[in-house]
Amino acid sequence: MYCPKCKQQTLVPYMGWNFGTHLCKTCGYIGPLFIEDVPKKMIKEPKLIREPKYYRQEFKGMLVNFYDLSFRVVLLGQEKKMRERFLKHISTEMKTILDMATGTGSVAIAIKLAFPKISVTGIDLSEEMLHIAEKKAQKQHSRISFLLQNIEKTQFKKEAFDAITLSFGLHELPLENRKNVLKEAYRLLKKGGKFLIMDYHRPRSKLFSFFLNIHIFLVEKYAKTILNQDLQKELQKYGFHKTKKELIYGDLVQIIVGEK
Repeated sequence: MYCPKCKQQTLVPYMGWNFGTHLCKTCGYIGPLFIEDVPKKMIKEPKLIREPKYYRQEFKGMLVNFYDLSFRVVLLGQEKKMRERFLKHISTEMKTILDMATGTGSVAIAIKLAFPKISVTGIDLSEEMLHIAEKKAQKQHSRISFLLQNIEKTQFKKEAFDAITLSFGLHELPLENRKNVLKEAYRLLKKGGKFLIMDYHRPRSKLFSFFLNIHIFLVEKYAKTILNQDLQKELQKYGFHKTKKELIYGDLVQIIVGEK
């Protein structure tokens, strides 16, 4: 890969620093693949990022290579259609978007493909998933910065983004930790910016409920609580207004939108 600073083809994945994922063996540059996408004024001084105790170890190692496939199975192949519904809440007026818990970068890439002029940054705690995200973005020729960050407390300066997306990531956190994410999203958004959440919801169908409960029992330790959580009220509690809720796919999935 080419270094965005010295333009030499000596850029390799590097996770030693929290806000950067690449190291140039020629000039020593450490940072995102596309340096212009993440201006220095948006990032505070780097600090050591520690994995929270609740962090799932499945997001490391070889298992991450099967994440996209498993996610597709859980949503019965409807993840692309759900993503399209999610992106309808994004507008061309937005200039900068942060995709929290970006995982393998599917939502971040979809945003960039639909809105090429928007600067997109994806953050996650899994180095392995970020590597996959970068490869997927390169195949699509999408200029996206993928950074190693904790969504509860990022290293971005306040009011840095026009919109923040969080797709199927909130349920991975314990109830108390979700509050930190909502506070952080509010801090990072510019006035008038939007916070978009897409996650599980209690479905109408008993069959869907049955399979979702099995999935949660086997895999998603903290997801059960999100089925009973009123995310719309939670956003209002932390300062968001003009909130709205959309249920899709037999109420299996909810999309929550709030404005700062």
